[in-house]
Amino acid sequence: MANLNEEQFNNAATEPRLMIESSIADVLPFMVKDALARMPEGKQAQFVEEYNRKKKSTGIAYFFLILCCGMPYGYLGKWGLQIGYWISLCMIVGVLWFFYLLFALPGVVKEANGEIATQIVRDMKVMS
Repeated sequence: MANLNEEQFNNAATEPRLMIESSIADVLPFMVKDALARMPEGKQAQFVEEYNRKKKSTGIAYFFLILCCGMPYGYLGKWGLQIGYWISLCMIVGVLWFFYLLFALPGVVKEANGEIATQIVRDMKVMS
């Protein structure tokens, strides 16, 4: 029985481990978490620093939606959707889209942050 525990311990020590805060890890796509777990701790810290610098805030997205001419997609870097949103504001569809965004914006921001995280990991792999 002692050998089994020692073997499990050795396997755990060699398995990839995610060394970033759970508050960040919880919002990352699985593919990003898997890639990060295979990176050394220093590279993971580098990822966290870059991610914190580039990630988007739901609060700021709401600010852009409500107070800045309905620009949440522009803030998220999705200019095609932003232009479509502005055009639709001239019609009743735009009003419905606005109310939809009031509830869906946190998910839109989470998706944008997932894309940002994926791009950071890709860039890190290319630079390695």
